[in-house]
Amino acid sequence: MTVTTASGLGYYTTAKGQVNGNLALLDQQMALKWVRDNIERFSGDVRRITIAGEDAGSEAVSLHVISPMSSGLFSSAISFGPTMVQKHLPRPGDLGELSAEFAGQVGCQSDSESSVLSCLRRKDARQLNAVNVSFPFVVDGAFLPDDPLSLWNRSIANPVNYVIGCRSHDTDPGEGQTTQRCHEPEHGHVRGGDLLNRHPTGRRVTGQEPTTDTRYGRP
Repeated sequence: MTVTTASGLGYYTTAKGQVNGNLALLDQQMALKWVRDNIERFSGDVRRITIAGEDAGSEAVSLHVISPMSSGLFSSAISFGPTMVQKHLPRPGDLGELSAEFAGQVGCQSDSESSVLSCLRRKDARQLNAVNVSFPFVVDGAFLPDDPLSLWNRSIANPVNYVIGCRSHDTDPGEGQTTQRCHEPEHGHVRGGDLLNRHPTGRRVTGQEPTTDTRYGRP
């Protein structure tokens, strides 16, 4: 089952908390609940639900792994790409400038969040999706009660089977340049092996540098 959510508008957040962000993650969670409640009708096993994602989806998977609200909804997770855990995520109140820029691009600027939201609800969905403003995941106190790395370091994560993989020349979306190694700390991410060694199951894992396209005749 494939779940698609809007990566920009799906994380829309207002500065004063009328919209707390992470709506796309909550949509994914509702899809997971549907799968849990209905998968047996499709000859599936509710005890063997696996979630997987690539790139931004990879980050989303890793956030479900540590979210207490996603506990019990899956038994295994796979992240294909630059996961997960950025060192620090903003809180909704930190995103006032992004919220104002988003509203301004569609003619909804106002000092009143209620007025902004009323205006946005009257806009065509295609116009909203065309806005060139992207919102990040946020620490909302519910889906993410704290910084993801802090949660992981305290072993607050769902005890599921977890596979992390990436290519050694994955593009870093923040810089627009390729990175020579996966999950470099200077790019704001945690190395996959370091992350898994903090898994709450207590099982230590070993990792190796992934195979590159060089083996297949590509640089």
